Amino acid sequence: DKARLAWDSMLDIGREHTLDQKIREYEEKLVAFQVNPVARLNYYNASGKTETDLRRELDLLKEKKYQQDIENQRKQAAVRTQEAEKARFRVDQALKRKYENAEEKHQSELERIRNSGGSKSVVDEAIRRENARYAKEKSSSASKADAYRPSLGTRWEEEAQARNRALQAELRTLQDESQYVGIISQQRRELFKTENQLAILEEARSGTSKRRLSEDEQSLLLKKEAILSEKRE
Repeated sequence: DKARLAWDSMLDIGREHTLDQKIREYEEKLVAFQVNPVARLNYYNASGKTETDLRRELDLLKEKKYQQDIENQRKQAAVRTQEAEKARFRVDQALKRKYENAEEKHQSELERIRNSGGSKSVVDEAIRRENARYAKEKSSSASKADAYRPSLGTRWEEEAQARNRALQAELRTLQDESQYVGIISQQRRELFKTENQLAILEEARSGTSKRRLSEDEQSLLLKKEAILSEKRE
């Protein structure tokens, strides 16, 4: 056994063991001491260490392993945090690109062109085209903004007119119902109401109390036949 321990010790020269391997070897030696008391004596003769020395070294190894595990966990947590920050940054950039306004998109595109690495002539031409595109977009947006939009007072008046039309249509519907015997279906009632609403619009457009119609009102009259056809089905 003494010769075997010496041989094992010689084989371990220059061999680097991990902490887990060292801990396992120490634990195996301690188990061997319990199974074979002679092994304890042989180990002492070969190494000059007692079982108590071995247990003390094992405790030190386990403490070192514990600290190493904590450090590894800290490093892994730092890596995960860094990866999460990178992912968050990518998401933030994607959202910014998606929801940035026209001016921001224009500036981002110019920045991308400038940093593209292309030749000066190609980059200059790309910048010129991007500026032209943006100028056209701004001009188009300005034209849309200049489209007719009723003032707040006009919109309030139209809402009042809409309520008034609804009341008049309901009154006319009730008057028409008096010509029928029995109960009129809800579908028929809706048809009467729609017909009267459209009739009031026609009167507002060309009657004695002629006034300017809103875009919604004009749209209703343009689709008059389709609307009535759907109600009659």
